[in-house]
Amino acid sequence: MAAGVNGAWYTAGQGTLLASGMIPYVDSTNAHRFAELEDGSNNNLVTVSASVGIDKIAILNGGSVAYSQNSLSTVANSLIKGGVAYSSNVYSAFNGTAYTSSSGVNIPTMTELSVGSGNGGTDFFLDGWVNRVVYFQSVQPSASLPDYTR
Repeated sequence: MAAGVNGAWYTAGQGTLLASGMIPYVDSTNAHRFAELEDGSNNNLVTVSASVGIDKIAILNGGSVAYSQNSLSTVANSLIKGGVAYSSNVYSAFNGTAYTSSSGVNIPTMTELSVGSGNGGTDFFLDGWVNRVVYFQSVQPSASLPDYTR
């Protein structure tokens, strides 16, 4: 992977994460994570996931929810496409629809990208298929997110 700002694979405090995939069933006990930027724990992360009829974008900082957006579109065996552009301002979209933005968000420090699981690959397994994961080291324009998730 190419090095970004200051030689890191990612740019601290900003970026865009896009993921698409499918889960064969929907349950209430697991967050089926398509892609997640994290620090190896469940305390600091940016994630695109799905559970119980909900597509979800979440940002946790120090174990507290800094941003969360849900879409009520998850259906078993349907393609789910979600994306989040984040800095102190956060924008998200699911399946071609833009959702509520938020400002003043504290973005955590992350060190790894997990695909199909969370917490350094030790839990919250997808039990499904990942179609695509895209990570930009910069914040993509909010108007682009719906197009990226169509």
